[in-house]
Amino acid sequence: MLADSLTQAILRDKFVAYKVYADVPDKNAFENNQLGQLFTERGNTRGSPWFIVIDPDGKVISETGYTREASVFVKFLRQSLK
Repeated sequence: MLADSLTQAILRDKFVAYKVYADVPDKNAFENNQLGQLFTERGNTRGSPWFIVIDPDGKVISETGYTREASVFVKFLRQSLK
């Protein structure tokens, strides 16, 4: 679904993407950054990949797990913009 042209267009035009790897060898480095703390606080047990939309202040707007259906992910992205 990430290869879908509509998904790519929405992500490119409306979001800033940032990857966080929960399985990094240096756990302290992971936990010491803001996004790492967000994942750690949430328990990071929901599966991978997990998508979280946050506002500029770090407030979680929405989150979801992986889906193969581009239309489902596009709906998630659009709802996150409201």
